Amino acid sequence: MRRLLAGGLGALLVVAGGLWMWQTRADEENSIPAMPPPAALPDKLPQAGPGAPAFGLLPPTPPEAPKASREEVCFNCYDRNRDELISRLEMMGSRTKAFESLDKDGNNLLTFEE
Repeated sequence: MRRLLAGGLGALLVVAGGLWMWQTRADEENSIPAMPPPAALPDKLPQAGPGAPAFGLLPPTPPEAPKASREEVCFNCYDRNRDELISRLEMMGSRTKAFESLDKDGNNLLTFEE
């Protein structure tokens, strides 16, 4: 019972301290600087000098991605969730359409005739 009472009293003190700090911060003056009067702002955009270049520097070209090998492309076709591992379900999941097209009677079994 004492622990519960002490915990409740501690929580009450923390909440009261937070409210006190919040109220003192609300009473302070706002330190956001005021905007300059509109007369101080320039009327025109700055103009470039007569010898200034018409355009800036070209942006850097991005590096080219290395070309994936045939094995990497094949591996990525089977790796559906891109975790760099191929599970049995991922491996067999890509073959379901081919199996369904071969299974003419729809019994999920392939016979030699099918």
